[in-house]
Amino acid sequence: MKKSIISLLLVIVLLLSACGQKTETEEGKDVDDILQKPQITGDETEQEDEAQQEDETQQVDEMQQENEIQQEDEIHQEDEGSAPLKVGALFSPDDTLDPTTVTSPGGMLLMMSIYDSLVSMHYDGPTLRMAESIEANETLDAYIVTLKEGLVYSDGVEVTGQDIIDSLQYIAAAPHYQSMYGNLDFDKTTAEGNQATLALKEPISDFIESVLAMWSPVAKGGIFDGIGAGGYVYDKGDPQTGYVLKANEKYYAGKPAIPEVTLLNIPDSASKARALQTGEIDYAWGLDAAAVQILSQEDGIELQEGSLDGATALELVLNTRVAPFDDPEVRYAAKLTVDREKLVTTLLGEYGEIGNDMLGKGFATYPEDIEQIKMDKEEAERIFAEKGITEITIVTSDTIPGLTNATKMMVQDFADVGVNVTVEELDPQTFFAQMGELYQKSAFTFYWMNRTPLAEFRSQVLKDSPYNVSGYYSDLTEESFKKAITTNDKEEQATYIKNISQDIHENGGELIWGYQKDISAQRKGLKTETNQSVPWLATATFVPEK
Repeated sequence: MKKSIISLLLVIVLLLSACGQKTETEEGKDVDDILQKPQITGDETEQEDEAQQEDETQQVDEMQQENEIQQEDEIHQEDEGSAPLKVGALFSPDDTLDPTTVTSPGGMLLMMSIYDSLVSMHYDGPTLRMAESIEANETLDAYIVTLKEGLVYSDGVEVTGQDIIDSLQYIAAAPHYQSMYGNLDFDKTTAEGNQATLALKEPISDFIESVLAMWSPVAKGGIFDGIGAGGYVYDKGDPQTGYVLKANEKYYAGKPAIPEVTLLNIPDSASKARALQTGEIDYAWGLDAAAVQILSQEDGIELQEGSLDGATALELVLNTRVAPFDDPEVRYAAKLTVDREKLVTTLLGEYGEIGNDMLGKGFATYPEDIEQIKMDKEEAERIFAEKGITEITIVTSDTIPGLTNATKMMVQDFADVGVNVTVEELDPQTFFAQMGELYQKSAFTFYWMNRTPLAEFRSQVLKDSPYNVSGYYSDLTEESFKKAITTNDKEEQATYIKNISQDIHENGGELIWGYQKDISAQRKGLKTETNQSVPWLATATFVPEK
């Protein structure tokens, strides 16, 4: 496919080059040159006419041959399917082919492309991927996973139920996956053939939706060395120079239409937008509203329609571990200070929605009836003055485009209530590697991939979760969470979810000021689905418009 496209481009370039040279020669003739031409008469005229006819015939034949070559290339392109794709995304220097090291959006795209998932989550429910079926027992403390028949890795080796166990056990040992997989009882988990029975320490009613569907990769023996059963095979690269992936001919859904994917490390939104304009990339993943303004004017580029199920929740973390936000009244004052509407309107535009300090907006179990927090700077100023708070520090980074600009706008909000803000900016590529240090800071920016409330709670509110970024938890949240995940009664579960959300809303350290719907732009001709805002390239097609 790549060769056919290059051939087609070469033909076009040669045609344009030839036409251009001819035009320059004819237009470049001087009048004196024409006048000085010797006069041709008689036999010389006949000879010249014959020569001219031969030249014209030869030119027609050449053009016909070129047209035939071009048509053959077009047919070849249709036969082979899609063109290669170049994607611009943010990577971290620490990203590797091992998912336990990955902390960036680009790294997650790489992982999903290589290792796939047993099941993935969409706004309308779970979608089976490598798994043919997943069934719970009556007591909800075991789930039987059956793989698709004939599922193999990219090297042709069969995927087994034991591989599922080995992979999840390896993943579960990583600190940032413990909140998802820490409930698996590997001593009681068993495998036979292409089936694994995953035993749980405690019953969970939402194990498929909130755990496996978040991401459940599989590798041979649980060794993630770049060989998976996903749509693409690692060819070469690293987080600095980017990655080249080749279509997996043994993919369970059939060889992906896009033969080659190049993932380029382009950290900031403006650079991604420029790369898309110049043709350096075909897909810009993770943009801000400013890039939208630029790219919306481009004829050959289209912007994807955003949705909340693939949105990003944007947050100012009020760290309850340290002063001054260890005081719930001070946290409340901060929530009253920020002009959420202005932030969303200015930075997110039509791709934004106002946040209410709770995750899961847009999903069925999100408690819409909890009252929206509104700005009240007079009350905020009173509380800050009463508490003697005159200055704070906010650490920010554009891990998602716009977070730093949001922080700069908040500086004025806090100044309006008598609090001076010092801003510390960090490199987005190394931000997540410094989480331990950030947990000692009074406030910092953060983002969440928007998922169902119950799925988010595992990271957000549990005491032992490494991604409980604000440090807030309570007996109410812990008890309500346990009850929510062990009941099959959806109405009862919704009540527990609301109790947790209400507690976070009133007492937590989450200042979730806005939701940014997934903003990505692409060259026309690319069609792809997304999984929690991550493009699922294995089922994508790319036939660039001419």
